[in-house]
Amino acid sequence: MRLQISDRLVNATTHCENGFSCLKEGRGHCCHVVELDPQGTLYVECNKPVNPHCYYSYHLGNKPACTCPVRKELYLKYKV
Repeated sequence: MRLQISDRLVNATTHCENGFSCLKEGRGHCCHVVELDPQGTLYVECNKPVNPHCYYSYHLGNKPACTCPVRKELYLKYKV
């Protein structure tokens, strides 16, 4: 399946350190969404160690979370 995200959203994601590999076949470095809470926070499990310098990742307590606009749209649109 080809994943399509608007150019506006991709262009707004200015700090991607993975070259948008989540949009490529096989989805390269794409953390698995465990939960989307009512406030819109994505809680994730990553298939690779999270880069501690990732602009979009942080922890709420002991739960890793993601604020990447592209990742959130992929989950909302495609449930991936």
